[in-house]
Amino acid sequence: TQMMVSVPNVVGMAQAAAGTSITGAGLVVGAITQQNSPTVPIGSVISQTPTADSSVVPGSAVALVVSLGPAQVSVPGVVGQTQSAATSAITGVGLTVGTVTQQNSATVPAGAVISQNPAAGTTVNSGTAVALLVSLGPVQVSVPDVVGSTEAAAGTAITGAGLIVGTVSQQYNATVPAGNVASQLPAAGASADLGSAVSLVISLGPGLVTVPDVVGMTQTAATSAITAAGLVVGTVTQQYSATVPNGTVISQAPTAGGQAAASTAVALV
Repeated sequence: TQMMVSVPNVVGMAQAAAGTSITGAGLVVGAITQQNSPTVPIGSVISQTPTADSSVVPGSAVALVVSLGPAQVSVPGVVGQTQSAATSAITGVGLTVGTVTQQNSATVPAGAVISQNPAAGTTVNSGTAVALLVSLGPVQVSVPDVVGSTEAAAGTAITGAGLIVGTVSQQYNATVPAGNVASQLPAAGASADLGSAVSLVISLGPGLVTVPDVVGMTQTAATSAITAAGLVVGTVTQQYSATVPNGTVISQAPTAGGQAAASTAVALV
């Protein structure tokens, strides 16, 4: 009966040491193939055929699979992508997502990647972690209440809150003094992106209207004409007149045809 020899265990050995061990046991090194491995160091044996402790005829060949080390992959560019799309791209090439940190950004939309490490195009070992910095979007600030303030004070309050003054329009307003803010958009207390605009409407004060001519009218007719023009009836005094009939207007102040602020009082005699 032919003497059999036991195959030595060379898995994990460097290729040269494995060869020495095989020939020392009276065997020969067979086919050598190379394969990437994330765990076995480059140049070391991943596996052998026949396996360790098999009994074989002397001079038999032992085939080896030798590690090329981890596969090398190019890091994909994921800046600007959503976090989920970036994760798919990273894991799709055999890498892993590392630490994900979040930071406000005025330019990168919330949920999108601001930066990555390693950078796009870097060659790394398969399984390497790619760290991501993800945007929280712009910082949110509270819009100050500037209605009733002067335009200058409103501007100071708005810029002080980290916002800017947007469009400024003007309109007549009977209740808000001229030069003060009648309304604002967004409203006070609203949440807005840092650096966004607050538009203002500035009061021109009450509009000017033409004073109607009510001399010679009855008091009732005069009152109707005055209120229809956007004015109010002021003090009414009575006096005797030889020429003007009883109950009719003798004179008015301001006089007819003049310009007066809306809601101004017209005094009658």
